[in-house]
Amino acid sequence: MSDYPSREAIRGAFPGSLPARPIPFHYRAGLVVVAATTNGDQAIQRVANRRRDFVWGRAARALVCIAGLLSDAGEVGAQEAPPPGLAPAATAGIRRTKRCSLVAGWGGYDFRHAGRANAVAVSADGRIAASAGADGAIKSWDLAGRLELRSIVDPGGEVLALAISPDGMRALTGGADKAVRLWDLTKGELVRAFPGHAGKVLAAAFSPDGKLALTGGQDKLLRLWDLASGKELRAFRGHMDAVSAVAFSPNGTYVASGSRDITTKLWEVATAKRLRMFEGRRTAAAGLAFSPDGKRIATAGEDGSVTLWDVESGREIRSWPAHKGKALAVAFAPGGDRLASGGADGRIAVIAPESDEAPRTFAAGTGAVRGLAFTAAGPLVSAAEDGAVRLWDPATGEDPVRRDAHAFGVAALAVAPDGALAISGGDDRMIGVWEVARGARSRTLRGRSPVSGLALLPGGRGAVAARFDGSLEAWDLATDAPARALGAHKPWALALAVSPDGSLALTGGVDRTLRTWSTADGTARGTLTGHQDRVTAVAFLPDGARAVSGSYDRGVRLWDVAAARCLRVFEGHAGAVSAVCVAPDGAWALSASYDRTLRVWDLAAGTAVRTLVGHRREVYAAALSPDAKLALSASLDKTARLWDTASGAELDALDFKETGYYPTAVAFFPDGKGFLVGMRSGVVFRFAIAE
Repeated sequence: MSDYPSREAIRGAFPGSLPARPIPFHYRAGLVVVAATTNGDQAIQRVANRRRDFVWGRAARALVCIAGLLSDAGEVGAQEAPPPGLAPAATAGIRRTKRCSLVAGWGGYDFRHAGRANAVAVSADGRIAASAGADGAIKSWDLAGRLELRSIVDPGGEVLALAISPDGMRALTGGADKAVRLWDLTKGELVRAFPGHAGKVLAAAFSPDGKLALTGGQDKLLRLWDLASGKELRAFRGHMDAVSAVAFSPNGTYVASGSRDITTKLWEVATAKRLRMFEGRRTAAAGLAFSPDGKRIATAGEDGSVTLWDVESGREIRSWPAHKGKALAVAFAPGGDRLASGGADGRIAVIAPESDEAPRTFAAGTGAVRGLAFTAAGPLVSAAEDGAVRLWDPATGEDPVRRDAHAFGVAALAVAPDGALAISGGDDRMIGVWEVARGARSRTLRGRSPVSGLALLPGGRGAVAARFDGSLEAWDLATDAPARALGAHKPWALALAVSPDGSLALTGGVDRTLRTWSTADGTARGTLTGHQDRVTAVAFLPDGARAVSGSYDRGVRLWDVAAARCLRVFEGHAGAVSAVCVAPDGAWALSASYDRTLRVWDLAAGTAVRTLVGHRREVYAAALSPDAKLALSASLDKTARLWDTASGAELDALDFKETGYYPTAVAFFPDGKGFLVGMRSGVVFRFAIAE
């Protein structure tokens, strides 16, 4: 368990009195917890002699008693609990938008069905995956970009069998309604239905050239289909029970089938003639796969075994006890040097057929692993009982991309001037340095406390970070040099900005002040006072001599930084101000608030020019495009919204509700053609804006 509880837990203990980011809270033995209230009083509660794994809920309930004595600056709605099994990864349930398109998800997240995921298949080049589930959905996924391409609803309900064409453009499905259907994944359209099976369709496969399809079902038959004409070419008869697995040989000459009659058989495609029955272990095969060279077949047995067979002789080569319970799926790696199986025990077993080593297994989520497929590059894709479709490194049992994700929420984002580099700061104390083109984290900068603010220095070669323990640090992104301490805004720093020339850092803190620091040596330059509650947002004007701040006191202030003097107070928000941004010409500023609105302020006149209304919950973060024509906001209502700043019109809404998480940070790319959205799950999504 982390040393720091979620911001929802803290907010529940001190409703309305804490900032939009989590406050560091250690509950080790003898540590004193201090919570600053809206009237400046402090409540001190000693949490006695608890280990790190002490349940935060008990501490929170104790603190609620104290919270009742504290003044309340306005109720802050609690975050709805994410759906079970989602944490810490978000899913790809982002609804389609009018103007913005999802480009990639950085840090990895589960693809997900609303019900159990029954099957998964991968295109020959390993770029596209398709999955099908109990929710009746057939989904296609871009594995490199980690995004959902399309979701199709099968009119027959639950989909039990799935295959993807070698080019990744079509999917073949079968289900409880006895129908076989061919889908165009690029258009999301039904191409053709193939009636014929007299029972549920349980297995499906494409021929290597993509011209034929093979299905098997409860009617004990295999059926071969011509995809161009939709005609059934022939039926394969001989099984005495339901056909549960089918596969084409790599050259397309043969097909293999596994049945609940505890036999596995080899057939000739051209004649539907049974060539042999594989002899050895007698167990029903729930999954079946040919080796890449076509010389061997692997079966997943309902007794938990994985068995390797010789195609030429039909003899058993070897068998491994892989699962505690049924083995449900099996797949060969592209080179044929590895096998992987998924089981009812919720584990994936990785087997080296030429080795004497026992299968290596790892947990693969919640519930049975029902589908499994290798990609061309080597990672595995699994479909599981919990509805998730996940990517795995078979060598480590880890998600090869998710290990880049923040363990908790993304607190801050920034993009370099050339757009090639981006940085993210997380509640997990880490700063991620991302290569935008690859969508991969190239470096991880570690700290002692959650990140509360993040800014890139001019040129993008350096970064400054503020942390909740008050520390301020500078990083050289071009080298592996450790962080350079710049100062400390005690007790907690909540906001950060860097002057346009990079010489000054400005922080806002829980002590109600703004402080300036030299980025060269960390010298404290000045303290700006005037806010009546904690300062949660700061931004410099283009001249570097003035700055804007936002506070829990619901006010926005304009400052003369050098003179440490407040020039103007902007009033109008009915809730805490969570973010401020300044237009490139310095004429106006944008603020976001817990009152669910954003406001545009004329800095010279001191008036609100317009109010942007649309969010249904507190607004946590906001950003302006480089030309200030667009604004982007993130809210607890699980949406990010794009606005026209001139008219105040909402241009688009990105709905993250199906991910189970809300956006916490936003940043535009320097060209204004895209932006990043950081999530409470730790994932960063990249979006493009249509012209």
